[in-house]
Amino acid sequence: MSNPDPDKSLSIKKYSNRRFYDTTRSCHVTLGAMHDLICEGYELTIIDGKSGDDITNIILTQIILERDPPKLAMFPSNVLHQVIRTQRELLGSVAEQFFAQVLETHKTSQEKWQQFIQNTLGVSPTMPTNPMEWTRSLMASFTPPPPPKTANDETEALRRQVEELTRQMQRMADANDPPAGK
Repeated sequence: MSNPDPDKSLSIKKYSNRRFYDTTRSCHVTLGAMHDLICEGYELTIIDGKSGDDITNIILTQIILERDPPKLAMFPSNVLHQVIRTQRELLGSVAEQFFAQVLETHKTSQEKWQQFIQNTLGVSPTMPTNPMEWTRSLMASFTPPPPPKTANDETEALRRQVEELTRQMQRMADANDPPAGK
């Protein structure tokens, strides 16, 4: 895993009244604001103001529970049961190794896919955070632009309009002509 950008690191202090203070930027923040900061790429370190303990994982879990509960569906219930049953010391190292491998594999996969696209198609896609957005932008590069209108196209369109007007005038003339022999 790569080290976080120091310019994107924030220190947050949690006070006993459940308020959070961003000591890096000198302002109060909410759980919602911290969620948004994380989505923007910031790395938060959250310290309990009373005990001085690092409570980052607890608050990040709280943010997931409150702001992104569908993300918990990726863990089958039997895994969650096992997490609760497993001894803390063993679980910490196993889970940390597992997620480090998953995230590193994901990052490597993205980099390889980007290199493949660049080598194969000659385009250099940027990797937005939203995979659907990235897919749309990539597919847009394959959509050919509409062909430019040429003088021949305009002439053909005018010819069709004149033909249609001629047919309409002929129908009107036929409707106004009295039948023969009267």
